Amino acid sequence: MEKTYSNLDKIQQAYQAFASGNIQALIESISDDIIWNNHLNPQSPFYGNHKGIESFQKYFSMLANNDINEIKVHSAIEGRNKSIVIIDVKGTDNYVHVVRLAMDKVTRVDIYNKNVVV
Repeated sequence: MEKTYSNLDKIQQAYQAFASGNIQALIESISDDIIWNNHLNPQSPFYGNHKGIESFQKYFSMLANNDINEIKVHSAIEGRNKSIVIIDVKGTDNYVHVVRLAMDKVTRVDIYNKNVVV
């Protein structure tokens, strides 16, 4: 019998792939038309709306250049097609990611600073 995975399991696997540097596994978990919105500091090169797989790949290559390679999922709330994930990047900053899925693929991620949301 094939094991089924919840949306939360799929999201955690995607974050683990990113943290371990397995960008290919991360890319396989997202939709080709993904929307990635970074609502953090407007002065950051990561700020703004990123759309599509090519933009997503550029976004993550910029992150790799900034030596972000340690991510811990603190907690998550799972809904039918949306999950809210609180993560810790390199043990210093907490972020809230609102992740939407459709057809087992991540279709949208909105990133917020935990201190702004909470």
